[in-house]
Amino acid sequence: MSTTRSAVLALVLALLGLLGGWYHAQHRPVEGHRLPEAREPDYIVTDFSITLMGTEGQPVRQFLGRELRHFPQENANEIDRPQLSLYRAGEAPWQIRAPRAWTDEDGERIRLLGPVFIDRAARPDQPPIHIKTYDLFLHTEAQYGRTEAPIHGTSRADWLSSDRGGEVWLDTPMRVHLFGRVRQQFDPK
Repeated sequence: MSTTRSAVLALVLALLGLLGGWYHAQHRPVEGHRLPEAREPDYIVTDFSITLMGTEGQPVRQFLGRELRHFPQENANEIDRPQLSLYRAGEAPWQIRAPRAWTDEDGERIRLLGPVFIDRAARPDQPPIHIKTYDLFLHTEAQYGRTEAPIHGTSRADWLSSDRGGEVWLDTPMRVHLFGRVRQQFDPK
């Protein structure tokens, strides 16, 4: 009986050794493979304001935010509570805000994340405009914006919606291309 127990014990220990060797072979690091570096910002700016001026000394755009974190590995920035103002001659500025944003190093490409609110105040010759969408991409130099999320816009009693997003070119003249099913209501007054 003692030899049977010894044989079983030896067999169990041999199996445990084989399982341990297999586990070690499966979980050992691959040659040349390193764990990714921790994603840490190299600097943080709080409560910032950046204004880009045009050749005539007038503001072209202004970018505000609660906190900006720069990530050198991606050469990009993450921004909390961004607010972007776009100025066009003779018009009220467009005000754009979202909970978060991502920008490239020079701020030409901006991805506004989460619910995005776009507003233009009324002027004597222009009615106010209010637009809501999600996850908006902006190319500031090209004055171009695009989203694939639903869009809903209002201007006084008028409204317009697109169930699959759209794109806009803010240069003169402004152009809009809406995707999917578009619905609208205009008050004839």
